[in-house]
Amino acid sequence: MALLPVGVFLQTAVVSGQDEWDEIKELGARFVAMVEADDLEGIVGLYAEDARFMPPNAPAAYGRDAIREAWRPLLDLPSLTFEPVTIVVADSREQAVDIGEYRAEIPLPGGTTISDVGKYMVVWLEEDGEWRIFADIFNSDLPLE
Repeated sequence: MALLPVGVFLQTAVVSGQDEWDEIKELGARFVAMVEADDLEGIVGLYAEDARFMPPNAPAAYGRDAIREAWRPLLDLPSLTFEPVTIVVADSREQAVDIGEYRAEIPLPGGTTISDVGKYMVVWLEEDGEWRIFADIFNSDLPLE
């Protein structure tokens, strides 16, 4: 899969926890690298056991096995990138929210493709000293046609 380079992480809001913000930023970079490398197991490993993945136009996936199956076709896209815009760490330093933008090239029947742009939100929870994705949702900015 040919991917476009991912942009810079922008810190626009932090409630507290610069160290936690840095950790989430690094995990986001690892996530992007795993997508670029088609590393399905690495991607799934970042999710909590009871995580929810909510892609557009598809049922929500609950748990790692379902998330694996939901991610599988996304790795077949010719281009998929993510760019975090805001990371907010809760005062408790046990939860963080990563909000950003994505771009994707989506193949259509007949050999054509469309470019999709949209936004995403990922809720990270600290679990046994490690950050895991608890909820992941994204949707397109493009109107339905």
